[in-house]
Amino acid sequence: MISSDDFQRLSIPSVFPPTRWSRWTGFLLTCALAFTGTACGKDDKQVALDDLQSGLAVVAYLTRHDILMISSFPYRYPRHRAEDFVKWVFSPDAERVWPITEEMIDANPDLEGWRDLPGHPLLPKTVHLVPNEPDPQYEKQVVVKAGDGPDSIVAEAYLTADTPPVLQQEFLLPELHI
Repeated sequence: MISSDDFQRLSIPSVFPPTRWSRWTGFLLTCALAFTGTACGKDDKQVALDDLQSGLAVVAYLTRHDILMISSFPYRYPRHRAEDFVKWVFSPDAERVWPITEEMIDANPDLEGWRDLPGHPLLPKTVHLVPNEPDPQYEKQVVVKAGDGPDSIVAEAYLTADTPPVLQQEFLLPELHI
């Protein structure tokens, strides 16, 4: 059995007496917190860009072969063209395959486990997906539209509707055999 004197000798380094040890601990913790607060903090623009990147990840998810094959898209639009995809993805028919959003998790805490689920992107509350052109009623948004080719989907991310896109990504619709 260890006595309280032995425990104190083992748990606190002999270099620092108990009062000095607690002062050093507080000082070091304060320095560490100050450093991480300034070095790891993100500014508002970086947070907004990260949110928009999450919006682009949702578009990538919705254009995946496995997601499209369990959806109504290949059956409703047998030619599988990009403009058909844009019509479909913003219709009630596509709601079944949309990933969980932050708004859904806030409304139903039972969905919290979906927040960090690999392969399932999370659409932030601050980002809206809209079809074809920027919508002035939203600030941060990802516009999904048909690209130049028949299977090309272009997603453009906007910080505000009246400025040029800050991010752009093209997705090709996979070949779907039903």
